[in-house]
Amino acid sequence: MDMIGRIRHLHARKNKSEREIARMTGLSCNTVAKWLHGEVNGPPKYRRSEQRSTPSCRPWPGDGKIEFQSVYVSAQISVDTIIPARSRAG
Repeated sequence: MDMIGRIRHLHARKNKSEREIARMTGLSCNTVAKWLHGEVNGPPKYRRSEQRSTPSCRPWPGDGKIEFQSVYVSAQISVDTIIPARSRAG
């Protein structure tokens, strides 16, 4: 709220333009214009958009990625033990 008051003071009392205020404060011109001409009832708040509900497409129950990785790694280890040491990659 302190910054909004400062911006309004610079515009009303010191006759600074929106662009000058944006340069002085480091804010966007759009933000300065919104704070000058819009109704501000408190400090700016983050407004989260409504989240979509998507169906879960996980192939494994639970967390998904962890189970998939553990299954993949265990499969690779079992295959790696079958192949002779000289033929293994790496």
